[in-house]
Amino acid sequence: AARLEYNVFHDEHFFMNRQFTPFNTSPVEPNHISNLFDVAYDDGRLLAVTGEFKMKFTPELDIVLRGAYYGWELDSLPKPWHKPDMELGLRAQYRFNQSLTLHGAVNLMGSRSVYLPEENATLDPVYDFNLGANYELNKRWHFFGEVRNMVASRYYRWYGYPMHGVNARVGVGYR
Repeated sequence: AARLEYNVFHDEHFFMNRQFTPFNTSPVEPNHISNLFDVAYDDGRLLAVTGEFKMKFTPELDIVLRGAYYGWELDSLPKPWHKPDMELGLRAQYRFNQSLTLHGAVNLMGSRSVYLPEENATLDPVYDFNLGANYELNKRWHFFGEVRNMVASRYYRWYGYPMHGVNARVGVGYR
């Protein structure tokens, strides 16, 4: 599957890091930047090229490759703050038997430009690797689990917000 979109937008939001003066310091001292944000709105255009390629090797095994490119044109802001320029993902799923399905995924989110009050910066691309399983007990009940960011990469989705290292989720589903 492939998709080409050209959007004209009004008042799209972009997060800009806020500068502040810590308590008990004089305004002359340098300001600090934390995980506080202001929001800037801008009009513009976005060209999004996305695609997905699914390969089914056997009835039990399939692999999906997904990708997206984002071409931003903004009216006022110099860059699309905190928005990635591209995303890639590869996911493999294996149906072990009627009840158990296993999956693994590798994801890449491209670099993001960041507005800081005294300078502009770029966040590094994000790489992560996930493994998970789904167990269907019967037609109504299923159990699932996933371990995310298994390579424990330290990254920022937004400047000032470090993401968790290795993390997991487990759950129960009822239909």
